[in-house]
Amino acid sequence: MNKEFDSSLPKLLKLITRARSLSNQYNQLAADNKDKLHEILTELLGSVTDDSYIDIPFYCDYGKNIHIGKNV
Repeated sequence: MNKEFDSSLPKLLKLITRARSLSNQYNQLAADNKDKLHEILTELLGSVTDDSYIDIPFYCDYGKNIHIGKNV
């Protein structure tokens, strides 16, 4: 097994827990709360542009590996 992607490793468990917490917060917000939605995406994802939006519900395991470009 590739230890780098062993999801039982403490560093990966920490990333998973963080991503699930942030995505849960994201999913609880109203769709018109654009500023807070974008703030959470910025913290959760590897990169995101100012005009990016992901519809609710959104789930991911890590987040940091996701990069959202312009007009998404």
